[in-house]
Amino acid sequence: MPGTAQLRAIAVVVAAYAAGSVWFGLRPGLAAESESSYLAPRALIAFLLPTKAAVLLWLFSAISRRSAWESDPHGCTATERILLRCVIFIGALHGLIILRLSEIPWMRPWAPRLAVVLFGAVLVSVGNLLPTTRPNLLVGIRTARSLRCRRLWMELHRVGGYAAVGVGTIAIVAPVVLGFHVGGQVICLAVVLALSVVTVRYRRLARDYGSL
Repeated sequence: MPGTAQLRAIAVVVAAYAAGSVWFGLRPGLAAESESSYLAPRALIAFLLPTKAAVLLWLFSAISRRSAWESDPHGCTATERILLRCVIFIGALHGLIILRLSEIPWMRPWAPRLAVVLFGAVLVSVGNLLPTTRPNLLVGIRTARSLRCRRLWMELHRVGGYAAVGVGTIAIVAPVVLGFHVGGQVICLAVVLALSVVTVRYRRLARDYGSL
């Protein structure tokens, strides 16, 4: 039986399909001779991201049914909430693309920045939940050692959560304050720094807990 977070994720996918269908059906008419050439790209725009979200949900359901991937109910709930946030991000990005292609004047300059801000928001939200996850096959830094050692997993994802929140905050602020191009460079530097910190921390934890 799907949990509350999964049901909400399904609702987001259904809403994304509905929005894509409306945009696909109400798109301003094109010249008759060019209509057929635009049909396939329009269908991809209308339904590709919702389909990706649906596949993500299906994979989550398939893996969780076939394996006892998590024994801690609290950790399982955190994993489901992370899944929900990822699906919401995909749905919001889908909506942003549709608005951008609907010829709304103010969306043209702001759409790229808003997409980065959305990405930053989902990073902050997921980063806050990462420390509450437990070893599982779906979300997190899944290595042989982290899956085997619960303490290593918890320490590693505490650091990973801080790193995700930091990068997400920069992604929210930088494009608005510094502009899209300069903000993008700052975000890239933040991502490299965060990955370096997590990698170094993982190696130290793997050495400390290697005998467990």
